[in-house]
Amino acid sequence: MIAKDIDSSARAAAGNWRKFDSFIWEKRIEGEDMGDWGIFYTSNRDSKLLELSNSAQIELRMRPYLEGKGALDDEYPDCVAETHSHWAVGYVMGYSIRVYSNGKVTEAFKEWENISLKLSEYPILNEEAYSEMELESTLENIEAIIRSIIHDDFPNNYVDDVYSYLSEKDCGCLENIDDNGGYPSDDLVLEALMHLGFIP
Repeated sequence: MIAKDIDSSARAAAGNWRKFDSFIWEKRIEGEDMGDWGIFYTSNRDSKLLELSNSAQIELRMRPYLEGKGALDDEYPDCVAETHSHWAVGYVMGYSIRVYSNGKVTEAFKEWENISLKLSEYPILNEEAYSEMELESTLENIEAIIRSIIHDDFPNNYVDDVYSYLSEKDCGCLENIDDNGGYPSDDLVLEALMHLGFIP
């Protein structure tokens, strides 16, 4: 499915970077009007799990346009990964996309619009991938707490066993409340370590 009014979207997107406040973009392609390109950001230094998960899914969908020849049949693709610095968030990441080629909307921009439309209807592009990222982050948080308690190296199973114990005792403490993964209290992790016999 493509956004119903792709032409209006393309007109708004082409050259959008010229309206960015205090923005300088030095990209130049010989013989091409950079006003046919738009810049679109997907994440930044402070992005949380949902934005990072969606960003990864966007990269998978835009990958065909990041590689190989573009619409102009040159060596320059229709989509280019961009990382720009920003005073407020440190850096922002996303893509520059060729919106028009010889006056026609490119397939790369159509795909970007498809992604945007899907996100407007539901905020998660891939629930399974997002859930996996939530779990991974929760395990990392638990590991950090264990290290603050034990200090020394410990077997890998400590983290998984503590997670299993907490999920049975109080699964609410593992909820991803702030979109940085579940973060149980130090006391609960200490209780788990003692119950499991990992510390006296």
